[in-house]
Amino acid sequence: MLATTEAPPTQWNKGYTESHGTGNCVIQTNDGGYALAGESDGKFLLVKASSTGDVQWWKTYQDGEAYSIVQTSDGGYALAGSGTLFNFVKTDSAGNMQWNKDYSKLGLPFLAKSLIQTSDGGYALAGWTSEWDWTIKTDSNGNMQWNKTYGTERTQSFVTAVVEADDGGYALTGKDMLIKIDSSGNVQWNRTYEFVSSLVKTKDSGYLLVGSAWLIKTDSQGNMQWTNKYGINWTMNFNVFSSAVQTRDGGYVVAGATYPIYDGLAWIVKTSASGNMEWNATYEPVKGSNSIANWIIETNDGGYAFTGSKGVGRGYTEPGDVWLVKIATTIPEPFPTWIVATTVIVVIAVVGVALLVYFRKVKKTTERAEIISEGVM
Repeated sequence: MLATTEAPPTQWNKGYTESHGTGNCVIQTNDGGYALAGESDGKFLLVKASSTGDVQWWKTYQDGEAYSIVQTSDGGYALAGSGTLFNFVKTDSAGNMQWNKDYSKLGLPFLAKSLIQTSDGGYALAGWTSEWDWTIKTDSNGNMQWNKTYGTERTQSFVTAVVEADDGGYALTGKDMLIKIDSSGNVQWNRTYEFVSSLVKTKDSGYLLVGSAWLIKTDSQGNMQWTNKYGINWTMNFNVFSSAVQTRDGGYVVAGATYPIYDGLAWIVKTSASGNMEWNATYEPVKGSNSIANWIIETNDGGYAFTGSKGVGRGYTEPGDVWLVKIATTIPEPFPTWIVATTVIVVIAVVGVALLVYFRKVKKTTERAEIISEGVM
């Protein structure tokens, strides 16, 4: 599938060299900056960056790796992942840990791949242990309200994503399935698909499933509506998608990597609402190394931001640096408000002068007509 337009330019590109690691998830924060979660030197990582990508603070928490992050209703952050001491961390707005939770009693190790804050102020986590796929629902303090398992070691699908559905239940996806559960975690229906790495709840209450360089769009019941596969040269390239988001124009932007021969390149694809490619772009690391985009978002200005890792050693034998890239907006900038206000004032003044001249002419014409009329009489 060929692109139809040119990719927008890179606005800024930040490689954080504080220590080796990777960014697994990024969000735009309430102040217009960014927060990303990942791993740094084997520890949970939380980085707060400004609107221009400059690091404001950098925090690590015990051994492990964070795969998902949300900014909570109190302005703090919640991170979920895998760890030796805990799986779930809650911080204040400055990144100071307030509490953590260890769900290892469910099975060792428990790897939480996806986290959302639910409409009741609690949280839902999805992931797996060595034997089971799990969904955990907690209150606002991380205390478990219920947990559910799906499958066994032989049928385990490695749950990778959870989203909240319109009815208060949840949709989950993993290696080979899409499952809909109710608000108590009971299965309502399931659909079988190929390996799925990410899940998006779409504006029409359906779902977008993200796989190995393909997308599947379903309705609200998980029935396929369309599917598209992406890649430039499938005989030479290995391509993979890891994250997607629906954009304000109804289309989608997807992040991942493409491997032309040896070195991997971060790869971003923008599609229409029906899955047709509009543009795609690769982002190169230093020569002889790999880069990968793990997570992408649409930013408040209509652009995009993705996080991942760059400078990863060939064969992934050496770690790279945490990476954050801002792609410029494709939406035209509005006229400055002072120009709009000045234009309105000028138009009003011109119209006012024109009306004044018009009424003066009408008055003079009326007066002449009256004089002529009196002379005739």
